[in-house]
Amino acid sequence: KRIAVVAKQRHTFACDAGGAECACEEAGYANVLRDIPEGIYETCRPWLAAKMRGGALAALVATMVVAINVVAASGIAKIADMERPASLTVRSHRIMGMVFMVQLTNLGFLAAFVHLDLDVHIFGEGIFGLIGNGIFTDLVSEWYVVVGSSVLLTTCLQTVCPLLGILTSWLQVARRWCCACRWRARSTLVDLYTPPHFELAMQHAQQLCILFVAFMFSSGMPLLLWLLPMCFGLFFWSDKYILLRVSRVPPRYSHDLASWVARLIPCALWLHSMIAIWVYGQADVVPSHRVQCGICSGEEGGMLSSFSALLQPLANRALAASALPNAAMAVVLTVLLAFRLLHALLRFGIRCGLGMLSPWQPGRQRKRQTVGVLGGAFSG
Repeated sequence: KRIAVVAKQRHTFACDAGGAECACEEAGYANVLRDIPEGIYETCRPWLAAKMRGGALAALVATMVVAINVVAASGIAKIADMERPASLTVRSHRIMGMVFMVQLTNLGFLAAFVHLDLDVHIFGEGIFGLIGNGIFTDLVSEWYVVVGSSVLLTTCLQTVCPLLGILTSWLQVARRWCCACRWRARSTLVDLYTPPHFELAMQHAQQLCILFVAFMFSSGMPLLLWLLPMCFGLFFWSDKYILLRVSRVPPRYSHDLASWVARLIPCALWLHSMIAIWVYGQADVVPSHRVQCGICSGEEGGMLSSFSALLQPLANRALAASALPNAAMAVVLTVLLAFRLLHALLRFGIRCGLGMLSPWQPGRQRKRQTVGVLGGAFSG
């Protein structure tokens, strides 16, 4: 507002960044809409229209991302049934794994990699002309305006997705009320009044996806941490309503899904620590004192001089005072996950050896155990 007033007094809206657009940015939406100072509304009308079009397009893209997540979750459940799993536990693990990976890629990684400049050329600019064909090479302040706002808007919409289950149940009741008088066949009435299944694996996957996205980007966007308890609260009450009033009586689930979620949380914390090092180590965004460490420098004789060039920027950012706590946590979590992976590989090798020494064991059962061990590298 102050810059806009000074520009009005000088009979121009130009500033150091150039043009009337700079004055409109500095004045803000509220002052432009209230025409403070007088005349800025007429000057900023093209800028305001462009911002409204951009906001509408961003909201449309975020809505499409959430819609794809909802449709993909239902489609994955049908695909898991078509595979004819051997047991309910195998079906639940497949649904949870596939839904989690699809929604995490769509919600967390896709927007970031689309706007990232990877400087590669695979079937066009970037990868297929889509991934890595962006304009950002680092997490600068403009990245949060373009990519961060998109991720935040999509996460906000994903937060209220648990309410869609309640809305679907109400639509199911309305459908029964409308169709009960017209349908007379016994088979159609049984299908109409049969309650749906309560997909516990799908709920776990959606909650785990929100947890990963919030942990990954919360270092630069702390508002995501406030959305996390609200999302879990909506999941709790919507699941409680659907389970007790809408769904059929579920089978007796084991603790495998909850254990899987609990064992994947260190992976989310590791991603949070690594991204936080990159965010807090950016001097333009978070100015901070840097610790001087001779053995960690890239100079001749330094400890990292023989490593690849990719480690040097990470080491430089980890030496920022604001990034040191996350760097320490990243080291601890890296050691923990390395031991967990080593334990899974050793268990896999021992079971394979015992399976080879047991000729009486059927081949199908040995294959099922092998797949289970590989799938539980970080969750078992």
